Amino acid sequence: MQKIKLSDIKKGRISFVQLCQEIEARLLKQAYFLTDETLIVHACLSHIDIKKLDPSTEIVAFYAKEVMGNFIKTVTEEESINTFFRAILSLETLPIHNRLKYENEAKEDLQGLDKLLDHYKEQPFIKRFLAEAAKPRDHEERILHEFFLRATSKRNEVIDYILHKVGDIAIERSKIQYAEHGAWKSQSDIMKKMHVKWDFPYREVYVAVNDWKVGIDYEKLDYRKINLIRNKTRMLNSSPPIQHTFSPEIKKEFLKNYKDAKVLPILNEMIQKVQELPILKKRVAIFKELKALYLSKRWYGLYALALPQIEGIFTEMNQIVKPKKYSTGSLTDKVHVIREYSGYADYSFDYYEYYLPKLRNKFAHTGSDEEIKLKSFMVLLDLKHLIIVFEELNSPLIEADGIIKSGATHFSHVGRISHFLELLNELSNSGQLKEIISPAEEFIYGHLIPIIEQPSFFSNLQLDFSEALTRFEDHVDNMSLVYNDKEFKLFSLTKSEFNIRIKELEKLLESDIKILYEEDLKFLFDVHYFVKNFVKVFPNPPGEFKTLLKQFGEVNRTHLDVINNLAARINIEIPDEYLLLTEKLRHRLV
Repeated sequence: MQKIKLSDIKKGRISFVQLCQEIEARLLKQAYFLTDETLIVHACLSHIDIKKLDPSTEIVAFYAKEVMGNFIKTVTEEESINTFFRAILSLETLPIHNRLKYENEAKEDLQGLDKLLDHYKEQPFIKRFLAEAAKPRDHEERILHEFFLRATSKRNEVIDYILHKVGDIAIERSKIQYAEHGAWKSQSDIMKKMHVKWDFPYREVYVAVNDWKVGIDYEKLDYRKINLIRNKTRMLNSSPPIQHTFSPEIKKEFLKNYKDAKVLPILNEMIQKVQELPILKKRVAIFKELKALYLSKRWYGLYALALPQIEGIFTEMNQIVKPKKYSTGSLTDKVHVIREYSGYADYSFDYYEYYLPKLRNKFAHTGSDEEIKLKSFMVLLDLKHLIIVFEELNSPLIEADGIIKSGATHFSHVGRISHFLELLNELSNSGQLKEIISPAEEFIYGHLIPIIEQPSFFSNLQLDFSEALTRFEDHVDNMSLVYNDKEFKLFSLTKSEFNIRIKELEKLLESDIKILYEEDLKFLFDVHYFVKNFVKVFPNPPGEFKTLLKQFGEVNRTHLDVINNLAARINIEIPDEYLLLTEKLRHRLV
């Protein structure tokens, strides 16, 4: 790259901003990590056509003034190096200091990981795995394999950070704007922790001892530190100190809570929720029996009945998320499948996937266990937690069930009912509609439709639909005028013309200003889906609803056909919910 001409700087042909950009483009990254300001400024000046330049302070100061004097008339030779350092590179401190600090911290993290990996490499299975890529043969080997791979992956992240990322972060943290707004300027503990996370992106945010920390979460990397109690503490009103295992103090705290005033509300709540949840409701009799066993203080019976319910609930969650191909393997396999469908996976699933099977196997093979009263209480708390996991599972069945339970006020606009119809159609395709169609029909026919002002709703929907059509078509025409000097006239196209021009339309819509049209397009899609599918799913709505819906479809048939083609053919993302459009909508279901 050609050097910057000093004469161009002196004659004003290069602005200050341009000079900053030109030097930044030429300066090698390692130059930022020289050991003093003079050497860094010398490296910058070496990209300007200065003939007699050497790294001595006097020469660097002289030419720094030569350059900076064109932009800051009052700069002196004594302050020219620091002025150049700050103004041209925007640096407040030497990046080498931050780099060494961050590298040393990362190397400490690396030492901790190496110590853990040394432990793994002493295990016979890991030795076989490293020597001959042996596969796990039992549950214990599966645990070792999984956690060894996790620790190895985390070590690779730290090495990648040291080799490729720490330099850029150190430079950024050395800049003036970071010094002025950095973590040390904030008294907020949260902000200080977030800055640590930004400085070390391989570290995680995790909960430890009733607080959250930023660091390497060894509970995810060391199988000996799988957290056995975190999922249980939140199920109680009291909160024992958060540790990863059962200390005598923790056991004492839990047993103190194992009394009727605490446990009966938990059992009653579980029975109530199980009665209401799809698929899970067939276990109501079992949960009532758990309550009876608790009241009679039959701890072995309680433990023996409660323990297999955990695998049973995971089995049913598998059936929900993969109805046509659910796992019939071990509890470990079933928990693993659910990880991607639950927000609780990082929080507690290692306990269910790796530790709990050992408890179950021990009891199944021996028929006995120690501290059975305590363990029966622990399993009840596990079940309470799993019911919450079940309720919040990322699945059409659970989402549709939740919508019904939220009541009519959920349906504030047609987009909400279109989404509900989409969920029910997904369930129909997966064979799960039978699990929810009866409560869905009862809700729509008995609670939602009867409270809608039906003629008013459809007349207002027509106004909203017409306005959204106009705005969307105007946007497409305006974009077409910009790019093609002619209007697109989307709603005047025949089907064959539309098919020919679909790529052109996609290009017009692939814009940085999608916000101008994307909510209108979503609304048009929602109305189309509502008109097309409502009567297919709910064929017998009360009142005039079916007649008015049919009339709306007939009046807007031409436009709905175009929207149908758009929905089927166009490849563009639209938002899940309305933001700005909601305030403009006149129609309301309730």
